[in-house]
Amino acid sequence: MKTILLFVFLTTPYLAFFSQHRTNYTSNGDPLSEIIDPDNMKQGTWSYFDYTGINIRLETYKDNVLLSRESLIANSKVNTFEYREIPINDNFLSEIKQIDSKCSGEFLIDKDGKILTVHFYNEIESKYQKMISEKILNSYQSSFTNVIIRF
Repeated sequence: MKTILLFVFLTTPYLAFFSQHRTNYTSNGDPLSEIIDPDNMKQGTWSYFDYTGINIRLETYKDNVLLSRESLIANSKVNTFEYREIPINDNFLSEIKQIDSKCSGEFLIDKDGKILTVHFYNEIESKYQKMISEKILNSYQSSFTNVIIRF
């Protein structure tokens, strides 16, 4: 029993670091959202959340193909289907991970280079959020429009 509790205690925090979506189920246990079919393809609506539980993005898939994407900003939906997703390069990411190793999230930048949202998937200290935000924005904001920068 102690071994099981120790395993759960040690692994649960790590699982939370990588969670950013939640699956909803019917009363009989079938998934309503975040469906992966037997062929390992995404199906249906996927809802993504930041570490505070705020729904930040909705994506709809059919046979692993993204059909729609909406970001939720101040209680309104913004169509971000045409936005490019930009992952941060590994060298830059390693600099961010030195600030806080569990940090991950996304910035949404519109057609004018204006930041629409900044969301962290994991809870980190606010001083680190500020440092990471400034580092990303100083490097990326001026050169990208209509993008989702993921880190």
